[in-house]
Amino acid sequence: MKLEENRTLRAPRHVSVAPINVEPDFSGWIVRNLPGDDEKYLALAPGRLDVLGGIAEYTGGLVLAVPLAEHACVGVQRRTDGLLHITRHHSASENGAASCEIQLTRFRGADGNRLSGPEGKEILRPYGDMVTCCAGTIIEAMRTGAFATLSGGLSLAVASDLDDMPGVSPFAAASSAVLVCAAALAQECIEPNVAALISQTVENDWLGVAVGPSGALCGLLGEAHVLMQLRCDSRTLGGVIRIPD
Repeated sequence: MKLEENRTLRAPRHVSVAPINVEPDFSGWIVRNLPGDDEKYLALAPGRLDVLGGIAEYTGGLVLAVPLAEHACVGVQRRTDGLLHITRHHSASENGAASCEIQLTRFRGADGNRLSGPEGKEILRPYGDMVTCCAGTIIEAMRTGAFATLSGGLSLAVASDLDDMPGVSPFAAASSAVLVCAAALAQECIEPNVAALISQTVENDWLGVAVGPSGALCGLLGEAHVLMQLRCDSRTLGGVIRIPD
């Protein structure tokens, strides 16, 4: 999931033609938990190791971070019954149900608008933080006008080997992967700085975590063996420094 020359997010690989080979390989589990023959999209997003200036992300400063091999893996598939169905890979460290099924209409207020994080997270509280993160990302994106074609429903499966690692942005990675594969399914393009703001809003408002955009930027634009210069004021990539083998 890198920045293309046209500054849009690359569509993730389609699981039916290019299965992702990773270690640990979550792709098989993801596909098994997206039943049916409809199109499935799968995306990976890395966690990040803060190298320098992490506290500066709160004030819009420059942060240096390294993307990790450990990652979140998300798959999505369209539905037509109006449900948002989310299944998460079991993690011994997280409370909450392993799956949830909720009508998307529950995330609309009396005025017809999509609920914001402080209201929406109450609906998702029984399901744990990772499910809240994924559902919140879809709803928050819809609040910006994205993913209108997914209002008929969505199945989503998420797995991560970042769950038991403190300080590596597991929720930013999961949210980033949700945005990339949902955008591919909806045939939409989301600018990376907009996607990073959505992910940050999910962490701030839906999960109550005080973070800046560096974790999301790393999840959206990270690649192996680089030190990333992340400009948190504009939510953009300032450049990369290659790390020798």
